[in-house]
Amino acid sequence: ALVLIAALTINLFNGQIPLVRSTTPTSSGNPGVTVSAAPSNEVITPPEAVFQGSIVYAKAGNIWIQTGTEVRQITDSGHDSMPSYSVDGQWIYFVRVQEGYGKFPAGGYLQRTWYDLDTPTIVRIKPDGTGAEKLLTGRFVQGGSTWFYWIRQPVPNPNGKSITVVSDGPNPLQSDIVLHTYTLATKKLVSMNLPESLGLGHQDPAWRPDGRFLLYVKNGRGLSGGAPQIFRYDPDTKKS
Repeated sequence: ALVLIAALTINLFNGQIPLVRSTTPTSSGNPGVTVSAAPSNEVITPPEAVFQGSIVYAKAGNIWIQTGTEVRQITDSGHDSMPSYSVDGQWIYFVRVQEGYGKFPAGGYLQRTWYDLDTPTIVRIKPDGTGAEKLLTGRFVQGGSTWFYWIRQPVPNPNGKSITVVSDGPNPLQSDIVLHTYTLATKKLVSMNLPESLGLGHQDPAWRPDGRFLLYVKNGRGLSGGAPQIFRYDPDTKKS
């Protein structure tokens, strides 16, 4: 068995797969191994994929916009993710991570230890790549110690006054990673105080375009697996 495995491994390194044969003749007319052509960098867009409007997405740590078959890169930090359009299409909100270092107490003890920190920041930018603004940083400082709180999936409220975000800020020592509201005028991050299950928090917020409802996922657990649920939140009644 070991000899067979060794032979197969050597053939794989040599680009040969002896157990998979093709009946397609080679140039000499004898059956040979099928060899796939190298993938092309060209993107072929079928007609049914053409759409009105634009899609914003993250690729390789940068923010891109696609309109039909036209693609534009609008950031180049290499640390950007989770973009979301404002309803009026005037802004794109996303998370940018800043790599750094910080000292924080380890294991509940007073002695501080060095950590590598990936501190998130909410940034917004115009679709043409101009007017970038930093709105909220997850940097957390307490008693000379430096840490960070999570900021994920920022989704602007259709009213244009606030952002719904998944976070354990402003104090990560006192909160699970749940839905928060960040108000642009007051620059305050406040928990929405929505119920959670076993401290597992929330994720994936999405506003209806008219702002009437907010959908989100309430994480849960059932026996040995996950048991997430989709909830609908009414901002008028403050109930889900």
